[in-house]
Amino acid sequence: MSADHIDNLPTPFIAETKPRITMEEFQERMKKRALQYVKDPELDEFARQFKDEAKAPNTIKAYRKDVELFQAWCEKRRFNSLPATANVIANYITHLALKKNPSIKVSTIERTLSAIAYLHKWAGFKTIPTRDAIIGEVLSGIKRKKGTHPSKKERI
Repeated sequence: MSADHIDNLPTPFIAETKPRITMEEFQERMKKRALQYVKDPELDEFARQFKDEAKAPNTIKAYRKDVELFQAWCEKRRFNSLPATANVIANYITHLALKKNPSIKVSTIERTLSAIAYLHKWAGFKTIPTRDAIIGEVLSGIKRKKGTHPSKKERI
């Protein structure tokens, strides 16, 4: 095969980049989407309040930061962050685990996976890529490598 044929082949795993939306735009879309199912006007305000209380404010802040970092990482590599593929997410958590920053713990990686899953769920995707088997396998390997298994208590 000549070199010019190779240049014309599609690049696997690199999808077209789409314009990112801000977190505020995303949240506004999700509010509208979630509330379209509320049919009783008397209960509408209570439904809004309960929906707003579904996640603690600090959880939302952490999810926002995790999603922003994930989107920036994807954008730099020309991957789609929404919807993301399981392979892209597996590569991202591998990237996090390999960072030289010791403050990146397994719990941070697990929270990042939760944030990515939450993003996909509320964007209306039926398939949540973080539930793919490859993610579980990569995460298990990260846990073994980083040594997060519980330590046994000493006998008295």
